[in-house]
Amino acid sequence: MHPNDRSRVIRALQVFLETGKSIKQYQEIHGFEKQRYQVCYLGRQWSREELYDRINQRVHLMVEQGLVEEVRELLDQGYTKDLPSMSSIGYKQAVAYLSSEISLDNMIADIQQKSRHYAKKQLTWYRKDPRVHWLSDAHLSPDLIKGIRAFLDTGQPAFES
Repeated sequence: MHPNDRSRVIRALQVFLETGKSIKQYQEIHGFEKQRYQVCYLGRQWSREELYDRINQRVHLMVEQGLVEEVRELLDQGYTKDLPSMSSIGYKQAVAYLSSEISLDNMIADIQQKSRHYAKKQLTWYRKDPRVHWLSDAHLSPDLIKGIRAFLDTGQPAFES
Protein backbone atom coordinates (compact mmCIF):
# COMPACT_ATOMS: atom_id res chain seq x y z
CA MET A 1 0.00 0.00 0.00
CA HIS A 2 1.41 3.35 -1.00
CA PRO A 3 1.70 5.82 1.91
CA ASN A 4 0.11 8.55 -0.22
CA ASP A 5 -3.04 6.44 -0.77
CA ARG A 6 -4.90 8.22 2.00
CA SER A 7 -8.20 6.33 1.81
CA ARG A 8 -6.52 2.90 1.90
CA VAL A 9 -4.23 3.91 4.76
CA ILE A 10 -7.22 5.17 6.74
CA ARG A 11 -9.18 1.99 6.02
CA ALA A 12 -6.23 -0.20 7.05
CA LEU A 13 -5.91 1.72 10.32
CA GLN A 14 -9.65 1.41 10.97
CA VAL A 15 -9.52 -2.35 10.42
CA PHE A 16 -6.52 -2.74 12.72
CA LEU A 17 -7.98 -0.57 15.49
CA GLU A 18 -11.32 -2.42 15.35
CA THR A 19 -10.00 -5.98 15.07
CA GLY A 20 -6.35 -6.04 16.07
CA LYS A 21 -5.55 -7.66 12.70
CA SER A 22 -3.80 -6.02 9.79
CA ILE A 23 -5.53 -5.59 6.47
CA LYS A 24 -2.85 -7.87 4.99
CA GLN A 25 -3.92 -10.67 7.36
CA TYR A 26 -7.49 -10.34 6.14
CA GLN A 27 -6.35 -10.38 2.53
CA GLU A 28 -4.36 -13.57 3.13
CA ILE A 29 -7.34 -15.23 4.83
CA HIS A 30 -9.61 -14.21 1.97
CA GLY A 31 -7.28 -15.65 -0.66
CA PHE A 32 -7.27 -12.75 -3.09
CA GLU A 33 -4.26 -14.21 -4.87
CA LYS A 34 -6.07 -17.44 -5.75
CA GLN A 35 -8.05 -17.38 -8.97
CA ARG A 36 -11.34 -19.10 -8.23
CA TYR A 37 -12.70 -19.08 -11.77
CA GLN A 38 -11.45 -19.27 -15.32
CA VAL A 39 -12.27 -15.93 -16.88
CA CYS A 40 -12.49 -14.95 -20.51
CA TYR A 41 -11.78 -11.22 -20.80
CA LEU A 42 -13.32 -9.56 -23.84
CA GLY A 43 -12.77 -5.91 -24.68
CA ARG A 44 -14.66 -3.94 -27.29
CA GLN A 45 -12.56 -1.74 -29.56
CA TRP A 46 -14.18 1.55 -30.50
CA SER A 47 -12.82 4.34 -32.63
CA ARG A 48 -12.06 7.33 -30.41
CA GLU A 49 -14.78 9.34 -32.15
CA GLU A 50 -17.38 6.61 -31.60
CA LEU A 51 -16.34 6.07 -27.98
CA TYR A 52 -16.50 9.77 -27.16
CA ASP A 53 -19.85 10.13 -28.91
CA ARG A 54 -21.25 7.22 -26.87
CA ILE A 55 -19.91 8.76 -23.65
CA ASN A 56 -21.42 12.14 -24.50
CA GLN A 57 -24.80 10.55 -25.26
CA ARG A 58 -24.66 8.52 -22.04
CA VAL A 59 -24.11 11.66 -19.98
CA HIS A 60 -27.16 13.30 -21.55
CA LEU A 61 -29.17 10.16 -20.77
CA MET A 62 -27.98 10.17 -17.14
CA VAL A 63 -29.13 13.77 -16.76
CA GLU A 64 -32.47 13.03 -18.45
CA GLN A 65 -32.99 10.04 -16.17
CA GLY A 66 -32.56 12.08 -12.99
CA LEU A 67 -28.90 12.48 -12.03
CA VAL A 68 -29.49 15.94 -10.58
CA GLU A 69 -32.59 14.83 -8.68
CA GLU A 70 -30.72 11.82 -7.27
CA VAL A 71 -27.91 14.02 -5.98
CA ARG A 72 -30.40 16.54 -4.56
CA GLU A 73 -32.12 13.73 -2.63
CA LEU A 74 -28.79 12.48 -1.27
CA LEU A 75 -27.88 15.97 -0.09
CA ASP A 76 -31.34 16.34 1.47
CA GLN A 77 -30.76 13.06 3.34
CA GLY A 78 -27.63 14.50 4.92
CA TYR A 79 -24.91 13.20 2.64
CA THR A 80 -22.26 15.88 2.24
CA LYS A 81 -20.22 16.90 -0.77
CA ASP A 82 -17.06 15.96 1.17
CA LEU A 83 -17.82 12.22 1.09
CA PRO A 84 -15.66 10.21 -1.33
CA SER A 85 -18.78 8.88 -3.07
CA MET A 86 -20.02 12.40 -3.69
CA SER A 87 -16.77 13.35 -5.43
CA SER A 88 -17.18 10.73 -8.16
CA ILE A 89 -17.66 11.72 -11.78
CA GLY A 90 -21.17 13.06 -12.22
CA TYR A 91 -22.01 13.50 -8.56
CA LYS A 92 -19.31 16.13 -8.03
CA GLN A 93 -20.53 18.16 -10.98
CA ALA A 94 -24.19 17.80 -9.95
CA VAL A 95 -23.30 19.08 -6.47
CA ALA A 96 -21.58 22.08 -8.07
CA TYR A 97 -24.65 22.70 -10.24
CA LEU A 98 -27.02 22.44 -7.27
CA SER A 99 -24.79 24.88 -5.37
CA SER A 100 -25.09 27.33 -8.31
CA GLU A 101 -21.33 27.14 -8.89
CA ILE A 102 -21.77 26.05 -12.52
CA SER A 103 -24.53 26.05 -15.13
CA LEU A 104 -26.35 22.94 -16.31
CA ASP A 105 -24.50 23.10 -19.64
CA ASN A 106 -21.14 23.38 -17.85
CA MET A 107 -22.10 20.49 -15.57
CA ILE A 108 -22.86 18.28 -18.57
CA ALA A 109 -19.69 19.33 -20.43
CA ASP A 110 -17.52 18.67 -17.36
CA ILE A 111 -19.05 15.22 -16.77
CA GLN A 112 -18.48 14.38 -20.43
CA GLN A 113 -14.86 15.55 -20.33
CA LYS A 114 -14.07 13.73 -17.06
CA SER A 115 -15.79 10.56 -18.35
CA ARG A 116 -13.78 10.63 -21.58
CA HIS A 117 -10.57 11.05 -19.59
CA TYR A 118 -11.52 8.16 -17.31
CA ALA A 119 -12.33 5.93 -20.29
CA LYS A 120 -8.91 6.71 -21.75
CA LYS A 121 -7.26 5.69 -18.46
CA GLN A 122 -9.28 2.47 -18.38
CA LEU A 123 -8.23 1.60 -21.93
CA THR A 124 -4.59 2.23 -21.07
CA TRP A 125 -4.94 -0.08 -18.05
CA TYR A 126 -6.71 -2.89 -19.91
CA ARG A 127 -4.43 -2.75 -22.96
CA LYS A 128 -1.56 -3.75 -20.67
CA ASP A 129 -3.45 -6.90 -19.62
CA PRO A 130 -2.51 -9.79 -21.92
CA ARG A 131 -5.61 -11.73 -20.85
CA VAL A 132 -7.93 -9.32 -22.66
CA HIS A 133 -9.08 -10.39 -26.12
CA TRP A 134 -9.96 -7.27 -28.07
CA LEU A 135 -12.92 -7.41 -30.43
CA SER A 136 -13.03 -5.11 -33.41
CA ASP A 137 -16.79 -5.20 -33.95
CA ALA A 138 -19.82 -5.34 -31.72
CA HIS A 139 -21.45 -8.30 -33.41
CA LEU A 140 -21.18 -11.85 -32.18
CA SER A 141 -19.57 -13.32 -35.25
CA PRO A 142 -19.54 -17.09 -35.76
CA ASP A 143 -15.79 -17.13 -34.96
CA LEU A 144 -16.36 -15.25 -31.72
CA ILE A 145 -19.17 -17.58 -30.67
CA LYS A 146 -16.94 -20.54 -31.51
CA GLY A 147 -14.12 -19.05 -29.40
CA ILE A 148 -16.41 -18.45 -26.44
CA ARG A 149 -17.80 -21.99 -26.65
CA ALA A 150 -14.24 -23.37 -26.79
CA PHE A 151 -13.39 -21.33 -23.71
CA LEU A 152 -16.42 -22.66 -21.85
CA ASP A 153 -15.45 -26.22 -22.80
CA THR A 154 -11.69 -26.05 -22.30
CA GLY A 155 -10.85 -22.84 -20.48
CA GLN A 156 -8.83 -21.64 -23.49
CA PRO A 157 -10.27 -19.14 -25.98
CA ALA A 158 -10.03 -20.20 -29.61
CA PHE A 159 -10.14 -16.85 -31.33
CA GLU A 160 -7.62 -14.20 -32.21
CA SER A 161 -7.43 -10.93 -30.30
